[in-house]
Amino acid sequence: MYCVNCGNKCNEGEKYCTYCGSPLEIEESSNNTKTDSSLITGILACLFFSVPIISIPLAVISIIMGANYKKESGKTPAGLILGIISLILSVLITIVVICFLNFAVNHIDNIIDDYQIDDIIEQYRNQDPKEIFDIKGHSWKASDNSMLYLNYDETYTWYLNDQEREDNYYVGSFKSYNGKEAIQYIATYLKEFGITEEEQEKLFEGGANHLNNYYVLVLTCEKSKIDGKEQERVDTKVYYYGFYSKTNNKLELKDINTKKRIDFTLNQKINDIDI
Repeated sequence: MYCVNCGNKCNEGEKYCTYCGSPLEIEESSNNTKTDSSLITGILACLFFSVPIISIPLAVISIIMGANYKKESGKTPAGLILGIISLILSVLITIVVICFLNFAVNHIDNIIDDYQIDDIIEQYRNQDPKEIFDIKGHSWKASDNSMLYLNYDETYTWYLNDQEREDNYYVGSFKSYNGKEAIQYIATYLKEFGITEEEQEKLFEGGANHLNNYYVLVLTCEKSKIDGKEQERVDTKVYYYGFYSKTNNKLELKDINTKKRIDFTLNQKINDIDI
C-alpha cells in the first residue's frame, strides 16, 4: 500500500502514513462487493419458460442485468446464461403455439365436419337394421292425389288417377338408398346438382332428423301413357331425396333438379303389379 500524499510505501492495515501522517484511503474493489442480481430473474425465467408472457420479460431483464454485471466485473454471470436459455425456449414455444393456432383456425371446419359425420355414421351403425323402414312393397299417395306403387322387384307404376289405371300413368324401375348410402350417392353420382356431403349433414343438425330416415329415390321412367298417347322413354330419371316420418307415415321428398317438394303418405302394402 502506498500513501497518496507522499508516495511512500506503508504497511497493510495502517490508517495513517508513518512518513507524513496523512490518512490512508483503503481502496476496496467494487467488483468484490458487486453481486449477481440477474441470477434470481434468470432462475424465474427458466421456471416459467413454458409461459412466454411471463418468462420473456423476465429473461430480458435477466439478460440486461447480467450484461451490466459482466461489463463491470468482467465475469459472465449465471443469470445472463439462464436468461438467454429461457428466452430461446420461450421463443420456440411461442412459435409452436402460433403454428398450432394457425393450423387449428384453418382446419377447424374440417375437424368439426369430420366429427359430425363420424357421429352420424356411428349412430347409423348402432341402429338396429330391423328399425329401418323399407319404402319398397308399398303404395304411396302423393300430395297431388296421384298414386305411386313401389314394387318389391324395384319396378314402379305412378298413376295420376288411381281410379283410372288404363290411362295417365308412368312405368319404369326405381332404386332407393338409405342413410349413409343416400348421402354418398348424392355426393358421388349427382355432383352436377352441387349438393355436397357437408350440405346434407346440415339436415341432421339439432337432432330433428335421423340418418336412418334419410332416403334417396331414383325413378327411371321407361314408358308412359298420357291422355291416351303412349310414349317410350329412354332412361328418363327423376331424383328425389328427403325423410320418412314414422309419426305420420309420410315420405317427404324434394326433386333434386326442380327443388319442388312432394309428400307421399303411406297407403298399403302391395304385391307386384302389371299394367
